Amino acid sequence: KEIGVSAFANCSSLYKVVFNEGLETIGEQAFFNCIRMGYIDIPSTITTVGKDSFSFSTTGIELVIRTNEFFGGLYKAFSSSLIDCKTNNRLYVLADLKEQYSSSSYKTKFAEFYTIDELDVTGDRYSSCKKF
Repeated sequence: KEIGVSAFANCSSLYKVVFNEGLETIGEQAFFNCIRMGYIDIPSTITTVGKDSFSFSTTGIELVIRTNEFFGGLYKAFSSSLIDCKTNNRLYVLADLKEQYSSSSYKTKFAEFYTIDELDVTGDRYSSCKKF
C-alpha cells in the first residue's frame, strides 16, 4: 500500500514503473534521481504522492494516470523534471478527465496529451488511445 521515503532513490538503471492497484502512497523522493526513468503508470488507488517523488533528469517521461478523479497536484511530485523535458513528455488520462487536464497546469508540463479508455492485455499500454 505504500512506497517509503527515498525507497528507490538514485536507482540509475530503473526505467519503467507500473504500480499495482492497491498502492495508496508514494513517499517523498521515493524515485529521486532515477536518471533513466521514462515511464510511470499511476494506479487508480493512489491518494498521496510525496514532494519530489519523481525528481530526476531524463529525456522525457510518459505518465499514465488511471485515477477517476482529477489529480491536480501530481505534477509537483516531478520537481523540475517536467519543465526540463517538456517537448518529450506525454500524459495519458482517462477520457472523462480530458477537459480538466487540458485546462490545468499540466498543459505547461506536457507536450502531448492522450485520452485512454482501458488497459490492454499487456498492462502497460492502452487499447484505445486518442491524442487531444
